[in-house]
Amino acid sequence: MASIFSAASAHATVYDVGPGQPLANVGDVPWESLAAGDTVQIHWRATPYREKWVISRAGTAAQPITVRGIADGQFIGKPTKTGCGRCSYASICDEVVN
Repeated sequence: MASIFSAASAHATVYDVGPGQPLANVGDVPWESLAAGDTVQIHWRATPYREKWVISRAGTAAQPITVRGIADGQFIGKPTKTGCGRCSYASICDEVVN
């Protein structure tokens, strides 16, 4: 599901999110259990990610928790996150107000 990222730490994990990645949605990342040195890579897709997340864990100065957008090789843009129709988990969703 996730790959081991050995450059920063022997125990750090890289979570890849998006089309063709091990995790399809941002909400599939185990945000509540991220550890120092972990990286979340959110890959570009044609539609915005309509999810929200909270990082309630802490990294260290030497091993921060990193969340980064990964551009598609054909496009200049990075992934888009929008606040509309967002969900943290399936059971905790915000209403979309028109």
